[in-house]
Amino acid sequence: MPAATSRTRTRSCRGALNPARSLVAVSSCSMPATVKTFSMANPRAVVMLLSLEDAGFCEKGTDMEFVANHDLTFRGDFPFNTAGGQLGFGQAGLAGGMHHVCDATRQIMGRAGAAQVAGCERAFVSGNGGILSEQTTLILQGD
Repeated sequence: MPAATSRTRTRSCRGALNPARSLVAVSSCSMPATVKTFSMANPRAVVMLLSLEDAGFCEKGTDMEFVANHDLTFRGDFPFNTAGGQLGFGQAGLAGGMHHVCDATRQIMGRAGAAQVAGCERAFVSGNGGILSEQTTLILQGD
């Protein structure tokens, strides 16, 4: 199902998602116009904010303004972690990052129940691990 993937190793979250911009170019999509849901690792609130910046959704230092100016619910203009994310369901340990892939896949398949994003055919997924030393970005797309 992944249309494209990118993986990089870094010492911090800052700049770790820069490959996401290249990934967008490879997958021929525009964000957020054609991407309908965004699933990002969020073991701590600051990780979510840094990830939004590093993926290019907002300029450095404007993450709080971005969050305040967007509706992050499944009905909103930037549906974010529609199944609650790690902050919503708890840090699951080593398998926690797969939650975002599962959430995005359910959205694309139309199986997200009450939290279904209308017309979701493409999802942005990112995760991190090892105290922000590993970053992975996926753009998933349905048929």
